Amino acid sequence: MYVNVHEKNNHYNLGMIRMSGSFPAEKCLSILENRLADFGLDIGPSIICAVSDGASVMKKLGRITSL
Repeated sequence: MYVNVHEKNNHYNLGMIRMSGSFPAEKCLSILENRLADFGLDIGPSIICAVSDGASVMKKLGRITSL
């Protein structure tokens, strides 16, 4: 998982997170929340978009995070 944060005039690379095996939306959300917390960010007001290689994971991630 690659985590990138964009602001109006800047963007930041928060690094890559190794993913192996099955990675359902709940696991994706947990790992993403932990990485954002490392940088003082909250998924609620901070995330506008999330992209995955599977449409069903993107849809479920959107549902469970209220993106």
